[in-house]
Amino acid sequence: MCKRRDVSATLVRRAESLGFKAVVLTVDRPVLGRREADIRNKMIAPRFVNLEDLMSLDNDIDSAEGGSKLERFSWETLDPSLSWKVVKAVEGAVPVLVDGGIRRGTDVLKALALGAKAVMVGRPVLYGLAARGEAGARHVIEMLNEELELAMALCGCRSVAEVTRAHVQTEGDGIRALL
Repeated sequence: MCKRRDVSATLVRRAESLGFKAVVLTVDRPVLGRREADIRNKMIAPRFVNLEDLMSLDNDIDSAEGGSKLERFSWETLDPSLSWKVVKAVEGAVPVLVDGGIRRGTDVLKALALGAKAVMVGRPVLYGLAARGEAGARHVIEMLNEELELAMALCGCRSVAEVTRAHVQTEGDGIRALL
């Protein structure tokens, strides 16, 4: 999601005019990871041909501050203000999926409780695949499933359909650290 909503709206209209039936809106970019190889290599953000007529794309941004050019482009272009309040805003009209940061069954439970319809698990499965091939990938998925089932049982939920917002608390709920 671009900070400039007119750019995002134009991209959606273009997709519709080309016959696309769905778009994926990513809102999971509060910060980019430190991309040391990009910094060392003075990474230049790739050309975004779809954006060239919509906004200025300065690929010659000075990265003397120690960050990568891709990171700077991301900070200047993408909107980090979107949050889980996107779940309430869409009122079930579109499914919300979480992609990234899922490492345990409790992560799955939290995502479901906050309103996600599903999670996508890439990196842990990739690590399992790299370590032990198909059996390793399968093992990672089985572990996540077992951890999720345990977490649900500890919350008194017999199925994912029973997982609700009441099963998690956030800082916004007034939780204070104990001293």
